[in-house]
Amino acid sequence: MDAERPLKQVLRFLNQYTRPYWRWYVGGIIFLIATNWLAVQIPRQLAIAIDAMGTDNSAHVIENATVTIALMGLGIIVVRTLSRVLFFTPGRLIEFQLKNDILAHLLRLQPQQLSRWESGDIVSRTSNDITYLRALVGFGGLQIVNVSVAIILVGYQMIDLSPRLTLLCLAPMLFGLLIVQFGIGKFYLLVKQSQERLSDLSSHILSTLHGIHTVQGFNAQSAMNDRFVQQNQAYLETNLRLARIRTFFMPLMVHAAGLSIAILLLVGGRMVESQSITVGELIGFTTYVAILLNPLRSLGWLLSIFQRGMT
Repeated sequence: MDAERPLKQVLRFLNQYTRPYWRWYVGGIIFLIATNWLAVQIPRQLAIAIDAMGTDNSAHVIENATVTIALMGLGIIVVRTLSRVLFFTPGRLIEFQLKNDILAHLLRLQPQQLSRWESGDIVSRTSNDITYLRALVGFGGLQIVNVSVAIILVGYQMIDLSPRLTLLCLAPMLFGLLIVQFGIGKFYLLVKQSQERLSDLSSHILSTLHGIHTVQGFNAQSAMNDRFVQQNQAYLETNLRLARIRTFFMPLMVHAAGLSIAILLLVGGRMVESQSITVGELIGFTTYVAILLNPLRSLGWLLSIFQRGMT
């Protein structure tokens, strides 16, 4: 039940604040699909150009492939930019609306209700925490769609070229993804603890500033400073633990992709020798694995943003 509650709260938040911008997201999804479709067509053209070398019609084929690749590259620049504008703009608008709603809600509360929270806790929630929500509905939403579409389109092209090579190349990536999933639970707890530490730190700073005359009057500067150092140290240690988890788990997908390329060159080279695939197809396959690197690299950041937004 406890695990379901944050998810239900996030879904309620998304329904309330993101639904008015559904047209923006639909447009962003369309342009993301176009971006990834163009990206997976380029290796095909590259394979055609390489395999055409040494043939009678090589100059014409290579020229057409070069022009096609150049036009596709320009198209990617346009549609990728549009997809980011359509995803990121609602995030900023939602952040603006959410801050206004929170302030309006706080102004309606009675003093005894506000006393349940420290001032620093309220400041932390209305600044840092809302920033994570903006990242969740902006960058997070974009990456969820981008990673999903990239895996589907690139995976289809890879299977079309060689199902055997696809299975061998995806095995390290799937194993890396399982390991990353193992670290998500610990990461979630530390994110929550980090935001609580920041709230305590903000509360201490605000209470010290509000009562600065009393602190100075009783010569309590040293005691207040010692307490600040303790809370700051606790916040630092929590974030260092978060950094260690990110350092270990987040690059795993990139390393797994590097291992996939090593397997590809080893097995794919032998397949070229046996003429199971052509040199152009092998290079195209290598390019597909490289295309997967960017969404897999962002997958770690996506998990981080999603967990912070959930918290």
